[in-house]
Amino acid sequence: ASYFYLRKAVAADQVDADTFYAYNYSVPGLFISTDKGATWTLQYSGHITSNDSFSGGIVTVPGKSGNLFWFTGKLGGTNNGVVAPTANAFLEHSTDHGQHWNACPGVLEVTGVALGRPRNAGDYPAVYISGWSTPGNVFGIYRSEDECQTWTLLGTAPLPGSYLQMWGVSTASMDTFGRFYGG
Repeated sequence: ASYFYLRKAVAADQVDADTFYAYNYSVPGLFISTDKGATWTLQYSGHITSNDSFSGGIVTVPGKSGNLFWFTGKLGGTNNGVVAPTANAFLEHSTDHGQHWNACPGVLEVTGVALGRPRNAGDYPAVYISGWSTPGNVFGIYRSEDECQTWTLLGTAPLPGSYLQMWGVSTASMDTFGRFYGG
């Protein structure tokens, strides 16, 4: 399958074991189940972003019931023949089980999201992404320690120049701050 069909549109709440979220592009909307998937209710009607039809996904936050991230995935944008992020391909964040969404500033066309141990106990988990910074259009791995308000570049893709060569964040450690895994 092509990368643009690799949507990860179902996720389990990491606090409430009975709660699941599913995004349906065709409806469009985000659905919630609070009974282990037996029944589903439309939680958010409409597209989460204007670019949510391809390889995006939902990520839930450890220790934070109802906290979700929606990322667009690879969209394949170019600017004068150079791989570049697609405008309006925002990383979105919800703190109310997906009823409302807010764009995280400073990043576009995020291809992976992982949550890891915060630097200080009790803080919001560290958010790791693979995606593009704005301004600057640098594809790389970034970390936010303030609930996705600011980003620190941790490294750039090892083989830049093509979407097929870009790697991404896949998971992060909840035991060791600063440890994430990509591929």
